[in-house]
Amino acid sequence: MTKRGWLKAFAATVLSLFSSRSNIDAHAGQTPQMVAAPGPAEKLLPQKFPFDYVVVNGAQAFAEWEKLKTAGRGIPVIVGGDDDLQANVDIFNYYSNITTDDILKKADALEMPFDMEAFRRKEFESLKALLKAQGNEINFEDLRPEMGQWPTQPEVISGPTVQVDVLSRKPLGRVYIVLVPAKSSADIPAFLHWGGWNACPPPEVHVALLRKWHAKYGAELVSMSRDVVDLRVTQRPNLKEEAVVLASEQYQYCGDLVGQDSQGIKQLAGALLVSDWWCFWWD
Repeated sequence: MTKRGWLKAFAATVLSLFSSRSNIDAHAGQTPQMVAAPGPAEKLLPQKFPFDYVVVNGAQAFAEWEKLKTAGRGIPVIVGGDDDLQANVDIFNYYSNITTDDILKKADALEMPFDMEAFRRKEFESLKALLKAQGNEINFEDLRPEMGQWPTQPEVISGPTVQVDVLSRKPLGRVYIVLVPAKSSADIPAFLHWGGWNACPPPEVHVALLRKWHAKYGAELVSMSRDVVDLRVTQRPNLKEEAVVLASEQYQYCGDLVGQDSQGIKQLAGALLVSDWWCFWWD
Protein backbone atom coordinates (compact mmCIF):
# COMPACT_ATOMS: atom_id res chain seq x y z
CA MET A 1 0.00 0.00 0.00
CA THR A 2 1.27 3.50 -0.79
CA LYS A 3 1.89 6.12 1.87
CA ARG A 4 -1.18 8.01 0.75
CA GLY A 5 -3.20 4.82 0.91
CA TRP A 6 -2.02 4.31 4.46
CA LEU A 7 -3.03 7.85 5.32
CA LYS A 8 -6.57 7.26 4.09
CA ALA A 9 -6.78 3.96 5.98
CA PHE A 10 -5.37 5.60 9.09
CA ALA A 11 -7.92 8.41 8.94
CA ALA A 12 -10.76 5.92 8.56
CA THR A 13 -9.57 3.95 11.57
CA VAL A 14 -9.26 7.10 13.67
CA LEU A 15 -12.86 7.91 12.79
CA SER A 16 -14.19 4.51 13.79
CA LEU A 17 -12.33 4.33 17.10
CA PHE A 18 -12.08 7.83 18.47
CA SER A 19 -14.93 9.83 17.03
CA SER A 20 -18.45 9.70 18.40
CA ARG A 21 -19.47 11.90 15.51
CA SER A 22 -20.85 10.13 12.43
CA ASN A 23 -20.48 11.04 8.79
CA ILE A 24 -23.35 13.40 8.00
CA ASP A 25 -23.07 13.38 4.21
CA ALA A 26 -26.42 11.59 3.96
CA HIS A 27 -28.05 14.43 5.85
CA ALA A 28 -26.31 17.02 3.69
CA GLY A 29 -27.86 15.57 0.55
CA GLN A 30 -31.43 16.01 1.75
CA THR A 31 -33.69 18.72 0.40
CA PRO A 32 -33.41 21.78 2.67
CA GLN A 33 -36.39 22.21 4.95
CA MET A 34 -36.70 25.96 5.03
CA VAL A 35 -39.21 28.73 4.71
CA ALA A 36 -40.13 29.32 1.06
CA ALA A 37 -38.03 32.07 -0.53
CA PRO A 38 -36.14 32.77 2.71
CA GLY A 39 -35.03 36.31 3.37
CA PRO A 40 -32.52 37.85 5.76
CA ALA A 41 -32.55 36.48 9.30
CA GLU A 42 -35.35 33.98 8.69
CA LYS A 43 -34.97 30.66 10.47
CA LEU A 44 -34.76 27.15 9.12
CA LEU A 45 -37.72 25.01 10.09
CA PRO A 46 -38.40 22.67 11.77
CA GLN A 47 -34.85 22.19 13.03
CA LYS A 48 -33.19 24.30 15.69
CA PHE A 49 -30.57 26.73 14.43
CA PRO A 50 -30.13 29.68 16.78
CA PHE A 51 -28.22 31.90 14.37
CA ASP A 52 -29.42 34.63 12.06
CA TYR A 53 -28.34 34.50 8.46
CA VAL A 54 -28.36 36.72 5.39
CA VAL A 55 -29.17 35.52 1.87
CA VAL A 56 -27.29 36.97 -1.11
CA ASN A 57 -26.35 36.09 -4.67
CA GLY A 58 -23.04 34.24 -4.80
CA ALA A 59 -21.45 37.04 -6.80
CA GLN A 60 -22.03 39.45 -3.89
CA ALA A 61 -21.23 37.02 -1.05
CA PHE A 62 -17.71 38.18 -0.23
CA ALA A 63 -18.57 41.90 -0.48
CA GLU A 64 -21.57 41.35 1.81
CA TRP A 65 -19.37 39.38 4.22
CA GLU A 66 -17.03 42.40 4.41
CA LYS A 67 -19.95 44.71 5.22
CA LEU A 68 -21.34 42.38 7.88
CA LYS A 69 -18.02 42.33 9.73
CA THR A 70 -18.74 45.82 11.03
CA ALA A 71 -22.54 45.60 11.25
CA GLY A 72 -22.58 44.57 14.91
CA ARG A 73 -24.74 41.50 14.27
CA GLY A 74 -22.11 38.85 15.01
CA ILE A 75 -19.13 37.35 13.20
CA PRO A 76 -20.15 36.45 9.63
CA VAL A 77 -19.20 33.21 7.91
CA ILE A 78 -20.18 32.23 4.37
CA VAL A 79 -21.60 28.70 4.43
CA GLY A 80 -22.52 28.24 0.75
CA GLY A 81 -25.82 27.33 -0.90
CA ASP A 82 -28.98 25.54 0.20
CA ASP A 83 -27.38 22.12 0.72
CA ASP A 84 -24.43 23.56 2.60
CA LEU A 85 -26.65 25.56 4.95
CA GLN A 86 -28.75 22.47 5.56
CA ALA A 87 -25.59 20.46 6.26
CA ASN A 88 -24.50 22.99 8.89
CA VAL A 89 -27.95 22.85 10.47
CA ASP A 90 -27.78 19.04 10.50
CA ILE A 91 -24.32 19.11 12.09
CA PHE A 92 -25.46 21.51 14.79
CA ASN A 93 -28.52 19.43 15.63
CA TYR A 94 -26.92 16.00 15.27
CA TYR A 95 -24.35 16.85 17.93
CA SER A 96 -26.77 18.50 20.34
CA ASN A 97 -25.22 16.58 23.25
CA ILE A 98 -22.29 19.01 23.26
CA THR A 99 -22.30 22.74 23.89
CA THR A 100 -20.26 25.64 22.63
CA ASP A 101 -18.86 26.21 26.12
CA ASP A 102 -17.74 22.56 26.29
CA ILE A 103 -15.89 22.86 22.99
CA LEU A 104 -14.27 26.17 23.90
CA LYS A 105 -13.08 24.73 27.22
CA LYS A 106 -11.51 21.80 25.36
CA ALA A 107 -9.83 24.22 22.98
CA ASP A 108 -8.52 26.29 25.91
CA ALA A 109 -7.08 23.12 27.47
CA LEU A 110 -5.07 22.21 24.36
CA GLU A 111 -1.41 23.09 24.71
CA MET A 112 -0.62 26.44 23.13
CA PRO A 113 0.71 27.14 20.64
CA PHE A 114 -1.24 24.18 19.32
CA ASP A 115 0.79 21.52 17.51
CA MET A 116 -1.26 19.79 14.82
CA GLU A 117 1.39 17.17 14.11
CA ALA A 118 1.58 16.26 17.80
CA PHE A 119 -2.20 15.81 17.81
CA ARG A 120 -2.05 13.42 14.83
CA ARG A 121 0.93 11.60 16.33
CA LYS A 122 -0.99 11.02 19.55
CA GLU A 123 -3.88 9.57 17.54
CA PHE A 124 -1.47 7.31 15.70
CA GLU A 125 0.19 6.02 18.87
CA SER A 126 -3.23 5.07 20.21
CA LEU A 127 -3.82 2.98 17.10
CA LYS A 128 -0.53 1.09 17.00
CA ALA A 129 -1.84 -1.99 18.80
CA LEU A 130 -4.84 -2.30 16.52
CA LEU A 131 -2.73 -1.88 13.41
CA LYS A 132 -0.33 -4.55 14.63
CA ALA A 133 -3.20 -6.93 15.39
CA GLN A 134 -4.30 -6.50 11.76
CA GLY A 135 -0.82 -7.42 10.61
CA ASN A 136 0.14 -3.90 9.69
CA GLU A 137 3.45 -2.52 10.88
CA ILE A 138 3.87 1.17 10.14
CA ASN A 139 5.61 4.14 11.70
CA PHE A 140 4.23 7.64 11.92
CA GLU A 141 7.04 8.84 9.67
CA ASP A 142 5.77 6.52 6.92
CA LEU A 143 2.61 8.61 6.69
CA ARG A 144 4.46 11.77 5.70
CA PRO A 145 4.09 12.94 2.10
CA GLU A 146 7.05 13.50 -0.18
CA MET A 147 8.79 16.86 0.15
CA GLY A 148 8.90 17.23 -3.64
CA GLN A 149 10.50 20.12 -5.49
CA TRP A 150 10.02 23.86 -5.27
CA PRO A 151 7.65 25.00 -8.01
CA THR A 152 9.12 27.26 -10.68
CA GLN A 153 5.85 29.19 -10.74
CA PRO A 154 3.91 28.73 -7.47
CA GLU A 155 0.14 28.49 -7.71
CA VAL A 156 -1.71 31.42 -6.16
CA ILE A 157 -4.50 30.08 -3.96
CA SER A 158 -7.75 31.96 -4.52
CA GLY A 159 -10.84 32.23 -2.40
CA PRO A 160 -13.40 32.16 -1.03
CA THR A 161 -14.72 29.07 -2.79
CA VAL A 162 -18.08 28.03 -1.31
CA GLN A 163 -20.16 30.70 -3.06
CA VAL A 164 -19.58 29.18 -6.51
CA ASP A 165 -20.66 25.92 -8.14
CA VAL A 166 -17.90 23.35 -7.74
CA LEU A 167 -18.08 22.23 -11.40
CA SER A 168 -18.96 25.33 -13.41
CA ARG A 169 -17.22 27.79 -11.03
CA LYS A 170 -20.16 30.14 -11.60
CA PRO A 171 -21.65 32.02 -8.60
CA LEU A 172 -24.57 30.29 -6.91
CA GLY A 173 -27.90 32.04 -7.15
CA ARG A 174 -28.45 31.88 -3.40
CA VAL A 175 -25.72 31.90 -0.78
CA TYR A 176 -26.06 32.10 3.01
CA ILE A 177 -23.94 34.09 5.42
CA VAL A 178 -24.46 32.96 9.01
CA LEU A 179 -23.99 35.46 11.85
CA VAL A 180 -22.31 33.89 14.87
CA PRO A 181 -22.12 35.51 18.36
CA ALA A 182 -18.44 34.62 18.73
CA LYS A 183 -15.59 36.81 19.95
CA SER A 184 -13.49 35.94 16.91
CA SER A 185 -13.83 33.93 13.72
CA ALA A 186 -11.53 31.27 15.19
CA ASP A 187 -14.28 30.29 17.64
CA ILE A 188 -16.97 29.76 14.97
CA PRO A 189 -16.42 25.95 14.73
CA ALA A 190 -17.27 25.72 18.42
CA PHE A 191 -20.56 27.57 17.96
CA LEU A 192 -21.58 25.49 14.93
CA HIS A 193 -20.23 22.21 16.42
CA TRP A 194 -18.30 21.77 13.17
CA GLY A 195 -15.82 18.93 12.64
CA GLY A 196 -15.00 15.41 13.78
CA TRP A 197 -15.88 13.23 10.76
CA ASN A 198 -13.59 11.29 8.42
CA ALA A 199 -10.14 12.90 8.71
CA CYS A 200 -11.65 16.28 9.65
CA PRO A 201 -10.46 17.25 13.16
CA PRO A 202 -12.97 17.80 15.99
CA PRO A 203 -14.20 21.36 16.56
CA GLU A 204 -11.87 22.15 19.47
CA VAL A 205 -8.87 21.37 17.26
CA HIS A 206 -10.18 23.72 14.55
CA VAL A 207 -10.55 26.44 17.19
CA ALA A 208 -7.06 25.92 18.63
CA LEU A 209 -5.35 25.87 15.25
CA LEU A 210 -7.32 28.83 13.88
CA ARG A 211 -6.36 30.83 16.98
CA LYS A 212 -2.70 29.99 16.39
CA TRP A 213 -2.84 30.92 12.71
CA HIS A 214 -4.70 34.14 13.51
CA ALA A 215 -2.02 35.19 15.99
CA LYS A 216 0.85 34.43 13.59
CA TYR A 217 -0.59 35.08 10.14
CA GLY A 218 -3.73 37.11 10.76
CA ALA A 219 -5.79 34.18 9.46
CA GLU A 220 -9.53 34.86 9.45
CA LEU A 221 -12.25 32.29 8.83
CA VAL A 222 -14.31 33.50 5.86
CA SER A 223 -16.14 30.38 4.66
CA MET A 224 -17.21 27.09 6.19
CA SER A 225 -19.51 24.87 4.14
CA ARG A 226 -20.37 21.21 4.76
CA ASP A 227 -16.73 20.15 4.19
CA VAL A 228 -14.70 23.20 3.12
CA VAL A 229 -12.89 25.89 5.12
CA ASP A 230 -11.55 29.09 3.53
CA LEU A 231 -9.17 31.38 5.44
CA ARG A 232 -7.86 34.79 4.45
CA VAL A 233 -4.47 35.79 5.84
CA THR A 234 -2.85 39.20 6.25
CA GLN A 235 0.70 37.95 6.79
CA ARG A 236 2.33 35.36 4.54
CA PRO A 237 5.30 33.27 5.70
CA ASN A 238 8.51 35.18 5.02
CA LEU A 239 11.01 32.42 4.33
CA LYS A 240 10.98 29.10 2.50
CA GLU A 241 11.86 27.28 5.70
CA GLU A 242 8.89 28.81 7.52
CA ALA A 243 6.61 28.00 4.58
CA VAL A 244 7.70 24.33 4.68
CA VAL A 245 6.88 24.11 8.40
CA LEU A 246 3.50 25.73 7.79
CA ALA A 247 2.75 23.47 4.81
CA SER A 248 3.57 20.41 6.91
CA GLU A 249 1.21 21.62 9.63
CA GLN A 250 -1.52 22.25 7.08
CA TYR A 251 -1.02 18.75 5.67
CA GLN A 252 -1.57 17.27 9.14
CA TYR A 253 -4.71 19.39 9.40
CA CYS A 254 -6.00 18.44 5.94
CA GLY A 255 -4.22 15.56 4.20
CA ASP A 256 -6.01 16.10 0.89
CA LEU A 257 -4.03 19.31 0.38
CA VAL A 258 -1.13 17.13 -0.72
CA GLY A 259 -2.58 13.64 -1.16
CA GLN A 260 -5.27 14.31 -3.77
CA ASP A 261 -3.16 16.45 -6.07
CA SER A 262 -0.06 14.24 -5.77
CA GLN A 263 2.02 17.28 -4.96
CA GLY A 264 4.78 17.54 -2.40
CA ILE A 265 5.07 19.69 0.68
CA LYS A 266 7.35 22.16 -1.12
CA GLN A 267 4.77 22.77 -3.82
CA LEU A 268 2.20 23.68 -1.16
CA ALA A 269 4.81 25.78 0.65
CA GLY A 270 5.49 27.69 -2.56
CA ALA A 271 1.80 28.51 -2.87
CA LEU A 272 1.69 29.76 0.73
CA LEU A 273 4.50 32.23 -0.01
CA VAL A 274 2.44 33.98 -2.71
CA SER A 275 -1.16 33.55 -1.49
CA ASP A 276 -3.47 35.46 0.84
CA TRP A 277 -5.99 32.60 0.92
CA TRP A 278 -5.77 29.11 2.42
CA CYS A 279 -8.41 26.58 1.38
CA PHE A 280 -9.05 23.20 3.03
CA TRP A 281 -11.48 20.38 2.28
CA TRP A 282 -12.35 16.98 3.71
CA ASP A 283 -14.11 14.43 1.46
